[in-house]
Amino acid sequence: MTKLMIFACTSEALELIKRCRDYKNLSLDIFTNASGAEKHIPLGENITLHTEETDEVALAVTIGNMRPDLIVDASGGALGKHISKAASVAGIRCIVLSIDKSIEAYGLVVDNVAKAVKMVGANRGNILLSGLSAKDFASIPGFSQRCFWENTDQADTQKAIQEGVARENIINMPSKAKASDYGEVIKRYNIKYILTTSSVENIYLKRQACKACNAVLVAVKGENEMSLDKTLLEVRDLSGKKKLNILAIGPGRQSLMSMETQNALTSSHALIGEEETLKLLDSFKKEKVKTDSIKDMLSFIISSSGNIFSLVYTDSEKLFSSVDEITEYCEKEGIEVNNIVGVSTSDYLAGKINISSNGVKKIDARQKGAPFLNDIKENTSIFIHAGKNASLILSRLCDEGLERIRVCVGMDLSLERERILSGYPEDLKSLNFSENTLLYMENDEGGESLKIGIKENKFLIPDDAMALASEVRAVIMSKFSLKRSDNILFAGGVFPDLITECALNLPNGRAYILEEKGENISIIGKNAARFSLSNIDTRQCTLRDETTVKEEVSQMEDIACVFSDSSVGIENIYTALLKKDSTKRYVLALYSPEEVARASKIFEKYDFENIDLCLMNISKGKRINGKTNIKENDFIYILTADTGF
Repeated sequence: MTKLMIFACTSEALELIKRCRDYKNLSLDIFTNASGAEKHIPLGENITLHTEETDEVALAVTIGNMRPDLIVDASGGALGKHISKAASVAGIRCIVLSIDKSIEAYGLVVDNVAKAVKMVGANRGNILLSGLSAKDFASIPGFSQRCFWENTDQADTQKAIQEGVARENIINMPSKAKASDYGEVIKRYNIKYILTTSSVENIYLKRQACKACNAVLVAVKGENEMSLDKTLLEVRDLSGKKKLNILAIGPGRQSLMSMETQNALTSSHALIGEEETLKLLDSFKKEKVKTDSIKDMLSFIISSSGNIFSLVYTDSEKLFSSVDEITEYCEKEGIEVNNIVGVSTSDYLAGKINISSNGVKKIDARQKGAPFLNDIKENTSIFIHAGKNASLILSRLCDEGLERIRVCVGMDLSLERERILSGYPEDLKSLNFSENTLLYMENDEGGESLKIGIKENKFLIPDDAMALASEVRAVIMSKFSLKRSDNILFAGGVFPDLITECALNLPNGRAYILEEKGENISIIGKNAARFSLSNIDTRQCTLRDETTVKEEVSQMEDIACVFSDSSVGIENIYTALLKKDSTKRYVLALYSPEEVARASKIFEKYDFENIDLCLMNISKGKRINGKTNIKENDFIYILTADTGF
């Protein structure tokens, strides 16, 4: 059932509750300390009223424990900023319910600050800023003379002055101001407009004062503010939408599960997963669906009368590797997906034996015939979900001459019968292994295989950017001539797929990015999180600004290679790197002969060596439903050169 949390005080909140009470699959928790609230709020099976007092800490705990699907803030007061903060920390969407119908009787409602500035700036009369930032209105003609600041906290005086308000225009208001107090201010300072946010606690008092004194109340909507009608549409869509939680429940003991995981399991109509995993959830009295087939899972969800489901796994790589595919199928069927990561079996064992699990490869070798030998050979450390296949795996290592690999065996981890043993394959292969066996291996001679050729749909790409075909990425990366401990500088973040794949192959190095667009920086960060990368360092910077480029480059470690998709800023980067004395390679991926000519002139100007040009096809596509759809082929010119110093 979809959970809606409403912080209610306004008449709009009461109307929202009345119109939501008949929605199916929707439960409402109403929080208000208004006296006599129970007389006005229609209680029912799906409506729970909470009237206890709450502070900032209690509020955060309540939201964190209840885990609603949506929060509606109609508190109309100072509590709103605490609600918004707690919702943000918990990762829950929060809507501020607008009270514009109440305001419009004696004032105006505008959608944003820009509209408010345009409206009052074109008219005469003084302005009282109430709960808004003065710097947002600094462009109003005669700002310092016309704008007054309502100050209810003496600590805000300096802030007002810093934002351009004249000291004599700061009006100290009592903490519990009355309508008459605002009326006196309007008359004394000849206020024509009171500009305020539409969710402040005393907006009704300001409305009364404006009505009595012939002033105009202008309420500016907040970023997350919605009208009653739009909020109702949001709730209606949410209550009818099916949701799938993909949960990492941990090694088995319920006390190790995160609060978010336990709340998701409790609110689910059914739990889906492999039989072995579902056995760990006997305490949750839910319908259990035993399957590892995506098709069967979707058929069940679509035909079920419920609307919240949980797909559960511990560390099953078989399921984990299918998350992207599951998400894609669910999106096609209009099913919302929420991926919740908790304490995994490998994390638990890593903690027990005092190692870090970051960057350690994980594979599933429980199925008959599962490949595992190459993974063990190619990795210095690896977790293997082995089950009863552990004996076969260890025997095979002895046969292959890998008997000196160090092995840790974890059986029935976190349960009462837990066993953790360590040794060499020869010592451990004859143990009686349980179905819940995890192996951790360290191979000093292991060498990670190059992660080149990752499929395009594994990366997030901006809608207006190109996705590089894997073979094009491979050629460009070969031009970098990097060692595993080298650092590379990307002048621009237009190719997040190339950046990510390159960083994967620099386990002891770093990928630095200078990028101007915030949306590109966000995409790069999301790709880094998707591949668990911590060696990507992104900095917002305009490449044409020589001073800024020098400042950013000076903070970087030694750079072995510079990559860009343009000649813009290359001279600035070259100048900034002159103080670093190692040989530098420059690789440019360009789209036209004219751009190649411009870049070549720069290389010739600074006596670059080994200038070379390679021509390849590039896939140019548009992102649709999470995939890159190729609509035409174009050429890419790969220009390389060395600085020679």
